[in-house]
Amino acid sequence: MIGKLLENGNQNFSDGSCVVGARGCLSRRNGEPILIDTGITRGTDVFKALALGANGVLVVRTVMAGLAAEEMEGVRKILCGTNEELRRVMSLTGSPDIQSVDHRVIWC
Repeated sequence: MIGKLLENGNQNFSDGSCVVGARGCLSRRNGEPILIDTGITRGTDVFKALALGANGVLVVRTVMAGLAAEEMEGVRKILCGTNEELRRVMSLTGSPDIQSVDHRVIWC
């Protein structure tokens, strides 16, 4: 797959500002798939990335923190929590599925 991976050099931004900062790159995608690998720690960050045009996100740092804390159970908790939060924000914005998430629900 040819595409783009947006990342910020392993800096941690807990407010999802990197996702919002990627807005310009996401708007110039030219049909290429884009993954975001930065600042994704919560389901709301996943939602922002998808709403701004990303095809997907990577949550390696967050998953590794769960693994270090509680091994596989920690990973399960992290992924389930992120998924639950993503589903909650999708519900609050009237987005029944991932394909319906778009930029109209983000104000930045």
